Amino acid sequence: MLFKRRGGIPITREDLRRYAASALEALKKEGIDSLEKIEKRIQEGQNPIVIDYSPHQQLLFDIGTVNLEDPAYRIIYSIAGQIRFPFQANIAVARDYAETIVNVNERIDGYDVGGAAVEKKTGNIRQYKKLREASVDAVKEELGRLSRI
Repeated sequence: MLFKRRGGIPITREDLRRYAASALEALKKEGIDSLEKIEKRIQEGQNPIVIDYSPHQQLLFDIGTVNLEDPAYRIIYSIAGQIRFPFQANIAVARDYAETIVNVNERIDGYDVGGAAVEKKTGNIRQYKKLREASVDAVKEELGRLSRI
């Protein structure tokens, strides 16, 4: 279940670091190490994972699209009340494409802002990064990097 998002708060580099570490820990704890395990959780309705025992922070899995056309597995860190997710990963196997998206109030090295919008209320900037491969391992590697920024 996605939270109803009414507004938002600024997400700092420190917040992103903490969220990335929590997401990485949750993936490890839940044994999510492959796309097959994500698909199984989706099919069995074992969704979302509650982060740090807080119902306000969740790690969600679903199947959506990338570039409005390519099916993709999505891993989303959701926080109640946020307009945008602090962290999202999209893995499009058919195109061998994976990306991470962060929403934070400052530029993050290695991320592209392109034509990304800045949220007026929070100052959070939507930023993108293409990953080395379309895998859960690549997402975990990036979460590890973000947890040390």
